[in-house]
Amino acid sequence: MVTTQRHPARSGRNGEGSAGGRKYDALYARYSSHAQDDGTSIAVQIESCERAAGRPLKHFIDQAKTGRTTGGRTELLRLMEEAEAGRINKLYVYKYDRLGRAAETHVLVEDLEQHGVEVVSVTEGTNALARGVQLVVAADYSRVLAERTREGLVQRHKEGCWTGGPPPYGYRIVQTADGKKRLAIHPKEAETVRFVFQTYLAESIGLKEVARRVRERGVPTRLGGPWGFGTIRSILTNRMLVGEVRYLRRCFKLDRATGHRVPRWTDEDRHVVNRDESLRIIDDETFERAQAQLAANRIDRPREAAEVRPFTRHLFCAGCGGVYYTRKSSNAKGSYRYYACGRRQSASRRR
Repeated sequence: MVTTQRHPARSGRNGEGSAGGRKYDALYARYSSHAQDDGTSIAVQIESCERAAGRPLKHFIDQAKTGRTTGGRTELLRLMEEAEAGRINKLYVYKYDRLGRAAETHVLVEDLEQHGVEVVSVTEGTNALARGVQLVVAADYSRVLAERTREGLVQRHKEGCWTGGPPPYGYRIVQTADGKKRLAIHPKEAETVRFVFQTYLAESIGLKEVARRVRERGVPTRLGGPWGFGTIRSILTNRMLVGEVRYLRRCFKLDRATGHRVPRWTDEDRHVVNRDESLRIIDDETFERAQAQLAANRIDRPREAAEVRPFTRHLFCAGCGGVYYTRKSSNAKGSYRYYACGRRQSASRRR
């Protein structure tokens, strides 16, 4: 969901917007995250811009939006529409990098100026050469920040610290004496993990039957939903259960059309692997037996010609990167198929 902050129109010439066809002065404010903007909060940006203008301004504000693309920044796009309509006289920003931290920001500012908008940075002035330098510096800063963040997370992983996100089933996050967050075995969940392995290897049964037996034990899932074969498979294939902790199994790529970071699986040679015997729940022999049984039970059923769908493995969600699956629906007019994101449909069912 895109979250924007709309401020009501203020009294005075600049708060009237386009009423009566008159131009108004405006400000644009943005932050990526509280951890990255060094105190330049939305409130600080607004106060600085209105102090420089000497009067209230019309607000265009994007909260928690990356500056590496214009995609997903609804208020910036609305600002451009207002500028193209000739309604904005002067635009104030705290810094030019609030408009963006990418090479396209030069073009964006030039477009604003071509529409008669004077762009003013209240901390960097209006000089075109200085603006160009500042935008190049901002783009480089964004790149270096991403690299340093990734390197920092890799180092935390090598030190045995948890790098963020919910822990896998069977584990919990604890804060150790040195103040760092690390993984530890969750005793109750570890019992369920062992039950899953024992049940799967003791009889010739499938993952759905294992899930049913776990449900019969009254064991809740993390999110409170029912146990399914997908959850059972994720437990049986999790190598952390034998003390092998992997990092960089996936990376996130910025989708410039939407402004969202989309996950992508990485090649195994890029994974950073640590061994930590304190996290072992399952012995190596049991784990490998489970992998062999999963492989033996896997059935590759070739689809008949009537089942082939034209977009299989070709459609992916722009929001999360998940695979699109076909759905079939029927009504009085007949049957038809449509495609939808599998992850989002699963999330809606859990809610």
